[in-house]
Amino acid sequence: MWVIRDNRIWLVPNITIIAGTHSALVVDTGLGPANGEKVLALARRLVGSRKLFLTLTHFHPEHGYGAQIFQSDATIIYNRAQRDELVEKGEHFIELFRRTQSPAAASAMQGT
Repeated sequence: MWVIRDNRIWLVPNITIIAGTHSALVVDTGLGPANGEKVLALARRLVGSRKLFLTLTHFHPEHGYGAQIFQSDATIIYNRAQRDELVEKGEHFIELFRRTQSPAAASAMQGT
């Protein structure tokens, strides 16, 4: 198991990669597609060609708005309640983060 630690930095979650014999689980992606790409690349480097799964602790942008990067490379496991909340509130949270967070956070949301 590997953890990308948040180091108590605002809008940076702990991200975990758990490797089994035949597959691996990534927990959270970070904020936006660029961070999702970095997490996916690290997971692939650590676990090689094992089957990859992704799950998210909850729908907030800093935890899962990089998930779209995993679509072609992993099975995404997302419970119905979180999916429904994402569908209902996702666009609002993108705009909220763009308006109220740092320019770096707004930039990270590009392409979400």
